[in-house]
Parts: sequence; C-alpha cells; structure tokens
Amino acid sequence: LINQLPGVDISPDGTIYVGGKIIEELLLNGKDFFDKDRNTILDNLPAFMVKDFTVYEHRGDSTSVIERERSHKGFVMDVRLKKEYERNYSANAGVGGGTDGHYYLSLFGLLINPNSRLSGFATSNDLNQSETYNRYLSIQTYGSGEMKSSSAGVYYNWDDDKKGLFTISGQADIRMNDCLDLSSGSSEYFYNSGNAFGRKFSDMRSDDMSFHTHNAIVLFRDFNIFFILNHSDKETTGESATAKFSSEQAYDILGEDWKDSISSVSPGESFSKYGITRQMSQSLGETDYTELYLRTNKLFNIANTRNYIYVSADLNNVSRRRTDYIHNRYEYFKSGQPVDSRNEYSKYENKTLIANFTVEYNHKLNSRLTLEPSYNLNYSRGESDSPRYLLQRLDGWGNADMHPLGTLPNSEQLSSAIDVINSSWSKSYFVKHKPQIELSYNVSKNKSQQEKLTKDFIMKIPLQIVSGNYNYRCVLSDTSVSERFILPAMELNYSIENSNIDFRKKLYEEFSILP
Repeated sequence: LINQLPGVDISPDGTIYVGGKIIEELLLNGKDFFDKDRNTILDNLPAFMVKDFTVYEHRGDSTSVIERERSHKGFVMDVRLKKEYERNYSANAGVGGGTDGHYYLSLFGLLINPNSRLSGFATSNDLNQSETYNRYLSIQTYGSGEMKSSSAGVYYNWDDDKKGLFTISGQADIRMNDCLDLSSGSSEYFYNSGNAFGRKFSDMRSDDMSFHTHNAIVLFRDFNIFFILNHSDKETTGESATAKFSSEQAYDILGEDWKDSISSVSPGESFSKYGITRQMSQSLGETDYTELYLRTNKLFNIANTRNYIYVSADLNNVSRRRTDYIHNRYEYFKSGQPVDSRNEYSKYENKTLIANFTVEYNHKLNSRLTLEPSYNLNYSRGESDSPRYLLQRLDGWGNADMHPLGTLPNSEQLSSAIDVINSSWSKSYFVKHKPQIELSYNVSKNKSQQEKLTKDFIMKIPLQIVSGNYNYRCVLSDTSVSERFILPAMELNYSIENSNIDFRKKLYEEFSILP
C-alpha cells in the first residue's frame, strides 16, 4: 500500500514519513482502528481500493461523540477508500515447505465496515521464528536449537458513531512454542601429570503457552473500562552429562552410543579402565504466571458550570508459581571418594494485589484560577513462599532411579527434608491515604498570530497517611516491622511555555511528623 502512495515513505521499523514528517496516527476513513496494528492494512489492503489520502495536524475533534477522537493530537495520515470498498472483506494465506520436512503456514482475514472492523490471523512454522502482529509485524528469530511456533489472534473495533453510547476495541492472542536444544562436544585437558579427555552433552526441551487479551470499553461517551488478562505457563526438561577420562582410548570403547554410555547409572568398561570423574544431571521446571488488570474511570460534568468530578479505580492482581526438580550425581573413579547424589525440590509462589481509588473535584474559581481537592487510596498486599527441600536426606531418595524426576514423598517426609538455610517466607500489606489540595493559576496570551505564551503556577499540598506491616522469616531472621506515619508536604511548580521555550521549576518538601 505505502509503495503505491506518492510522497510517502516507510522505514524498516515501520515508521511512516510524509514530506519528512513522522505520521503519529494512521487512520482509515477517519478511524484509528488499525493504528495499533498498522501491519494489518499496510500488508493486506490492496492499493486499488484506495481513493486518496490526506495528511494534516490533528488537534482533536471536539464535536465527536467518541472520546478518543476528541483527544487525537499530532500528524495523522487518513487513507480514504473508494465508496464501493468501504464495506469489504479480504483474506490471504501462505504455505511453504522445504527440506527435512520444514514448513510454514499463515492465514489472515479482514472484515471492514464504516464503524467496525474484525481481523484475525494464524501462523505455524518450524523455522525458529515467532511472529507477532502488533503495531507492526514483529518476527523474532532464534539462532540455536529447533523451535516449532504457532500463534493465532483477533483484533476488533466497534464504534457507535450516532449516539456515542459505546466504543469497543481490543485484541486476544495465543502463542505456543516447542523448543529443542541439543549440544555435544569433546575436550582435552592439559595437566602436568598427563592429559585428560572429556565428552559432554546437553539435551534441553521447553514447551510454553501464553495468552494475552486487552480490551477497552467506553460507555456513554466518557465511562471507561479497561481490562487486561495475561497468562503463561512453561515446562522445561533437561538432561546432561560430562565425563572425563585418562586416555583417548575410552572414546573407542564408548562408540557411537557414547551419550547413553556416559549417562547410564551403572558405569561401563570405559569408566572402569579410564574414568576420572563423571557428572550427570536431570531437571524439570514448571512455571506459570497470571495477571489481571482492571481499570475504570468516569468524568461527571456539573451542569451549567465548567466544574467536574473525576473518579477512577484500578485493580492489579498477579500470581506467579515455579517448581524445580533437580537430580545431580557426581562420581570420582580415581580418588576413591564416595558417590555424591543430590535430589532437590524447590518451589516459589508469589501473590500480589494492588488497588487504587481516586476522586478529584475541579472547581474553576475564575478564568485563571482553579482549585482541585482530591483524595487517593492505595492498598497493596503481597505474600511470597520459597521453600527448598533436600530429598537425598530421606532414606531411598538419594538414587534417582528409585524415584523418577517430578515425584515427591508424603507431606510428613517432605517437611523433614526442608533446607531451612535456603528457604524463606514473607508477607506484607500497606494502606496509603493521600488527601491533597491543588491551586493552579494560568496565564495564557497570544504574543503574535504564530506564538502563544503560557505561564502556569501550581501549588500542591498533599498529606500522606501510611500504615503497613511487613513480615519476613528464614533461618537467620524472623522479622516483623509495622509502620504508621503522617507525611505532609508542599510542592510548587512554575512553568513558562511558548513555541521556543519550555521552562519548569519544581520545589518539593516532605515533613514526617508521626514516626
């Protein structure tokens, strides 16, 4: 599309230039439906559908019933479609195949109406690349191992242009990756007592899935609801072994199946004749993450005045969990040291909740003086638990063959194997009240037709009232701290701004009066 438009250029990162000016917003028939995923129309809208385009500086459309259109600012490019294409749909697909069974698949569909749009995509490949549709198409390439990647998602917008009763926009996407990373090598060590020879390998596999959605809803022109949900889980498995021999002849005994030989629990002939040391490791890790964010705000205009009340609230809840199982085995064939087997299990759980509530009253005392009292409530709570267990302390749990990776003893046995030195637990909560009075004085005048001078004087008097508690427990510390204080402050701001100067000065002081 861009290549067919005269005077328009696009950089490799997707930035659009018209006459050397950066386009800050891309509109289609006056709508910003595709600004957050520009690649959708840049790569999929045929140029023959375009009637013309205009570039102008947008200062907001105060007459629009759509809130975001009232706040648009900056240089925009508005691409206008021919009338017969204002309602249309399009689709495309890509298929590729190569040697060793490599493949690439992609699907895309787009539905456009004057007041709505819906687009969807799906991709799958084993080319070590993950594709993401955002403001621009993002292709991330991985340089090692083998990766199969699949993703799918939808974007949608719907505006009620007639009454402005609602606008809905958002996206949802899911991604899955399956990665396999294999490595192996040989090495030679040079010692005064004679050279040593080594073989090692590492097999790592990870499977991960992530889901993301964010949605924005505006009701009755200025009641905003914003919702985000993120979830991901990942499983990683690994096996590795490193062996060191006193003679290169051990390689002949190991043969082509040397990986199985150096990772077998029972050492074979190569170790009995030439073995020096061996280390074997198995690991299993599971991780999941969930985040929920919800925000809402509403502006209440007071009739027959320029005053208003603004109310907002938001909630952020995050949960993280990780478990790790590790089997390690160390053997020393020449020194006579005993076999060192370690069977470890650890987990980490963290939960965080943060909530905010704000109410502001903006009162115009006159054309230049504004009084704005406000109140903010912040609540936060967190809990973290990070125990670690040394299962080799239990009878029969030192040998990895007896208990496969990922198995655990009963709860009573597990509690007796805890590693108290490296385990910890913490819990906290804080409540902050912040009433504030703000007084602002604004002077704005035109020095000429092209130049406008603005002076702002702002005084803020916030008062923070904080109470909270923090508990932390480990083998070396059992700490509980509570705090409660009042923190009055004063903040002064002075700024001068015109087309050439932007000067700002801030003075902020805090005085703690209740320790």
